[in-house]
Amino acid sequence: MFPCGLGSGNSGSEAAAERFTEISEAYSILGSIALRRKYDRGILTRADLQGSGTPSAEEARAPKATATPHGKARYSSVTGAGRKPVFDFDAFYQSHYGDQLRRERENRWRREQLQRRQKEGFRKWRLGKLMELSVAVLLALGMGIIISIHTGH
Repeated sequence: MFPCGLGSGNSGSEAAAERFTEISEAYSILGSIALRRKYDRGILTRADLQGSGTPSAEEARAPKATATPHGKARYSSVTGAGRKPVFDFDAFYQSHYGDQLRRERENRWRREQLQRRQKEGFRKWRLGKLMELSVAVLLALGMGIIISIHTGH
């Protein structure tokens, strides 16, 4: 029953029960830091969802994940209702947005390199200006000394 007192409309449906189980498991994973960490690492098992810390013999023998063309796991070892593997969203995100993420990292690196070169260029420019100013002051002092020597005799 929904909080407003209405039924779900699927009270006896097998598919609705399976879907409800999947949603409940997902909610329990999201609600637990430990389960979420195991899920993110791809090591969450059915036994973890049931509260036991040891995997069943079937899960221990089961392959952990299938590989994508990029070598990343696409499905975790956890299976949802109906023994369907749980989709690995991290691998999905990396496979679909990997090029964009790589380009963003390269652009960030280029910006940092450009800023570093600009700072270095500004430092060299400032050093050059100080050198010019020093030479101008020394020339002015030299001229002043020469003029004072000639006018003093």
